[in-house]
Amino acid sequence: MCATINNTASCEVLAVIRFLLAINNNAAKIQRQLCEVYGPNVMSDSNVKQWCHLFEEGRTNVYDEEHNGRPSVITDDLVEKVNTTLCGNGRFTISELSLELPQVSRSVIYNIVPEKLGYKKLCARWVPESGRTPFCTIYFNGGSLSTSGNVLSAILRFVFRVAMAIHQSEE
Repeated sequence: MCATINNTASCEVLAVIRFLLAINNNAAKIQRQLCEVYGPNVMSDSNVKQWCHLFEEGRTNVYDEEHNGRPSVITDDLVEKVNTTLCGNGRFTISELSLELPQVSRSVIYNIVPEKLGYKKLCARWVPESGRTPFCTIYFNGGSLSTSGNVLSAILRFVFRVAMAIHQSEE
């Protein structure tokens, strides 16, 4: 038996179905041959039957047509409302935001914040993803602390002093 072919394009499989159907194979035989060549998970029996039916009715195109799918409930106005609320208070939970926008589900809000607005959760605060750079760079030089940046520097100095006090008490 030959090795199976992996990573096939759907148009390739549909072209094979169309060819095998043209030489008078039925859907069950086509399915068996597809499984032999492409592996058992290439296409289900019902999909093979459906495509055979479409080709018998006269379809010649082996490429899937683009589907519109379900329309998105995320509109530009909704994204703007969420962004306005977020800019007003970065310390919120998705639940609190869904209470402020009751017409929108939590899952939609959860998709808007990171995907549409590009925010990530950082230290219990939603910040723009581009703002995920480190606040301070800490260097320990002979027991001294130097920081670059002014955000959180006072807190870091306090933490450093406590850590040094603990370290000295252990010696």
